[in-house]
Amino acid sequence: MTETTSTAAAQDTLGRPAPGQRHVIAALFVDFGGNGRPPRARYECVPCNYASPIATGADAVTTFVATAADEHRTTCINYQEAS
Repeated sequence: MTETTSTAAAQDTLGRPAPGQRHVIAALFVDFGGNGRPPRARYECVPCNYASPIATGADAVTTFVATAADEHRTTCINYQEAS
């Protein structure tokens, strides 16, 4: 996504996105591993400050990536209000 507005114009005085602007409410982090490191992944929800346990290993990461966001969305009231 390319941002076309200046940072100052896209935020209010508290640093929140201006009305109509997109903002991040959750993130899925995936490290594909390599050089002897196994793959790993974690999920974080900004509104409720949730950080999942880290999934480690190819099979665990594959399963985690497929389900983590949906599983958290069903239980996070803060996420439902933010979307």
